[in-house]
Amino acid sequence: MKFNRKNAKDLRSPRRGVAIIAVIALYAVAITMIGAWIQTALSHQRQARLRHEKVQATWLADAGIRRAAAQLFKDSSYVGEHWLIESDQLGGKHAATVEIRIEAIPPASELDNESAVRVRIVATAELPPGTRRHVRHTKSTEVDLKKLN
Repeated sequence: MKFNRKNAKDLRSPRRGVAIIAVIALYAVAITMIGAWIQTALSHQRQARLRHEKVQATWLADAGIRRAAAQLFKDSSYVGEHWLIESDQLGGKHAATVEIRIEAIPPASELDNESAVRVRIVATAELPPGTRRHVRHTKSTEVDLKKLN
């Protein structure tokens, strides 16, 4: 077989095809790896935000308990409130709410009836409020009103 340009082109054509397939395969692997990395990074970001919101909700519920105790100290007829904390007060982009309830605790016996007036303070923090994905934390404590005043 004589060697000429036409035969040389026939010999190079399959090599070009293999090289193009190899490059496309490498791009596909690289894109898949980048996609997996982005998905992992977004998942970690969501988890960190959720942990932050859980801690914040815990602190807000505790603040709700302290707020209610202070209000009960001033006024024993305090029954609770819906406390809205704006986003700028929290240093974030979402607001929060704390629902505070005061529940009467019946005396355990006749002797307790005269010595103690006990109530349960229940504080439920929610952030961001009114959304489908939110964090909620509830905390409660019992208080003797006679010891407060």
